[in-house]
Amino acid sequence: MQKKMTSVQKTKRLTVSALLCALGAVMLCMGRLFDGSLDLSMAALASLITVWAAEELGGSYPWLIWLVTSLLALILMPFNTAAWEYLLFAGVY
Repeated sequence: MQKKMTSVQKTKRLTVSALLCALGAVMLCMGRLFDGSLDLSMAALASLITVWAAEELGGSYPWLIWLVTSLLALILMPFNTAAWEYLLFAGVY
């Protein structure tokens, strides 16, 4: 039987999810620092955030983190190769 989550627990999970989204977007942007040579590596590292969220938060939080991180990176990055790699391959994996 599942316990009902309190509003404090929901708020903590939402806050952690927002921080993980921001961290993932920053990691994807860091991949562009060295002329795009770290795009795939940073996409793989950013996907570890969703793995951690799946283990710790559960539910639909990992899917939302993947989607929001992808959208943030697509909007904020001028050359968004890493964002597309994360959106299509690494984040889902």
